[in-house]
Amino acid sequence: MQKRILYIDALKAVLMFLVVWGHTIQYTNTNEGLNNPIAAFIYSFHMPMFMMLSGMFFKRQLQLQFSTLLRKNFLRLILPALVITFLLFLIIFVNKPRGIYESINWLWACRPWFITTLFFCNVTTSFLYRVVRHVGYSFLITFIFFCLLPSISDRLIFMYPFFVLGYYINYSLDNQQVRWLSGGGV
Repeated sequence: MQKRILYIDALKAVLMFLVVWGHTIQYTNTNEGLNNPIAAFIYSFHMPMFMMLSGMFFKRQLQLQFSTLLRKNFLRLILPALVITFLLFLIIFVNKPRGIYESINWLWACRPWFITTLFFCNVTTSFLYRVVRHVGYSFLITFIFFCLLPSISDRLIFMYPFFVLGYYINYSLDNQQVRWLSGGGV
């Protein structure tokens, strides 16, 4: 079992709190929504920070066989997203009876987008890494691929640079630690 990094866990806890707080402000003050300065501040960084943290730990995924990576990411990300989506659909449909088409549209707007975005970042980059055998090129090709997708990829395009940034922050920290340990300074 891998040792937990406590400051990363603490940061994730703070970010989770901010997600809940931001959504609470957004959905309870219908006349303010994202015009609320606190909500606007929270929304300016909390999800990009989550994506950056995910990118910091992406290197481990590159070490897995692709079939293992795909299975783990499906079980860890997509399966919970499907369960959440199904439960949301039931809650929406039961609490506010609407037509099926309107319920599906509302559900699409409220889907667990971050989870599916993270899945596509992990899987697409990992697949392309195995094709081109170079992390930087796989990041670039993945970003171009996301830009070519239809409009469902707008969050992918926005979030992917934060994922890449997290990877390179971790890469930089690893290299500094190696230099420091070998007497090269920081």
